[in-house]
Amino acid sequence: MILGVAAHGPPSRLWTQDLLAACEAGEPLDLVDVACLAQQESPDVRESLMLAAGRLKVRHFGTRITLFAPLYLSNECVNNCLYCGFRRDNRSLPRRTLTAPEAVLEAQALADRGLRRIVLVTAEHPAHVSVKYLCLVVEAILRETRIREVGVNAAPMTTEEFRALRASGATTVHCFQETYDPQAYGLVHPSGKKRDYRWRVGALDRAGVAGFQQVGLGVLLGLRDLCGEVTTVIAHARQLLSHHGHLRVTLSLPRFRPAAGATMAVPPVPVTDSQFLQAVALCRLALPTAEIAISTRERKGFRETLMQCGASMMSAGSVTWPGGYAVGSVAPTAGQFAIEDTRSLEEVCRALSACGLVPAL
Repeated sequence: MILGVAAHGPPSRLWTQDLLAACEAGEPLDLVDVACLAQQESPDVRESLMLAAGRLKVRHFGTRITLFAPLYLSNECVNNCLYCGFRRDNRSLPRRTLTAPEAVLEAQALADRGLRRIVLVTAEHPAHVSVKYLCLVVEAILRETRIREVGVNAAPMTTEEFRALRASGATTVHCFQETYDPQAYGLVHPSGKKRDYRWRVGALDRAGVAGFQQVGLGVLLGLRDLCGEVTTVIAHARQLLSHHGHLRVTLSLPRFRPAAGATMAVPPVPVTDSQFLQAVALCRLALPTAEIAISTRERKGFRETLMQCGASMMSAGSVTWPGGYAVGSVAPTAGQFAIEDTRSLEEVCRALSACGLVPAL
């Protein structure tokens, strides 16, 4: 906090201008200032934040937008997350776990489209998705396809398990806390191992100890108040960076979307488009060199706007169920959540180029 006034009511225009100038000069936003600015509803303040964040993004990343796709390995789950279509008690969901050869076919289909980065995503079920299984899949994909970067978004692991995953060739570990409010966390995770808040929140620290160079963290926006979530996920990222000097972080800000078979149909605390743009801008101003990723939960057009106000990475041509790219498996209606941007990779690349952005496959 550079001027010491953020906690004393709405900021003045001069305070905001001076604060943003300091950010662009190399002084990231203080957490107190993040909390203050997250609560501002002035269109002028929001526009100033977005413009400054856009300039800062260009300074560190240029006009490049990194593209990737999620590759879902399994929807078999022991957890009962109220917002998720994969929850254990969703009896109508056809369940499937891909074999390693099937995962290779899925990865090759994405590579044939030009992608070189994927994130393996799996529900949490130790009987179907073990660390050994994940290592076999990562090794097979890197050995047999043109995919060159494989991230993993799976259940939290021990340090030794993370070491094994890193040795297999995985480049990034992702683990979203969903919400940093312990009370809200308990309400939306009523059963299953994911109910253990502390085990989950410590996962990326264990990944850093295991030697991973890149980790991905995030929150599901809409489960609790936006100000608290944004401030806390930034604090978590900074803690990881301070404890592990070698780490780079990717920050994901998925916004609540409905899912077939989920018990939670609407978010407890809805996040508007304007609030979402503001949140992305604040994350960029507080974490200048972090990758900020946007998923296909957001609609076309709006995703390009997000790229111009601080985001630097996006998924494209995605499906959210196992076998959706090549193998064929469960029905599209059985995805983890409803996709809003259904464009192909080629369409997304054309849209980015039309905005003066450079797709990086």
